[in-house]
Amino acid sequence: MESLKNLESAMHEFERQRTVLAHELERLNALQDEVKSFKKRALYDLSANRKLAQFNQMMVSEGGALTKEINRKLNDVNSYLVMMEGELKDVSPLLRDVDIDGKHLQQQRKKFIRSYM
Repeated sequence: MESLKNLESAMHEFERQRTVLAHELERLNALQDEVKSFKKRALYDLSANRKLAQFNQMMVSEGGALTKEINRKLNDVNSYLVMMEGELKDVSPLLRDVDIDGKHLQQQRKKFIRSYM
């Protein structure tokens, strides 16, 4: 009888342990699924970060080229403005004698006509 009770007790303990192990196995499977999901997200994030880094590098190099082009064009415009300033300095003494409304020219014409009369 005693051995039967021991056997029953051992069977109950076995069932209890089996149930505990089944729950632990379920938890382990759930954790494995989480790990797989985490790995996928990590790989996706890593890939996205690499692509973002490549894009940033491209933008830096393109931005540098664009900045150089803009600076070159600004230098061209600046050179043109300096040249025009020089030409204006050459012309400004000539313009000093000319009135906007033409009175100076009329006076010069009258003087010219009087000199021949």
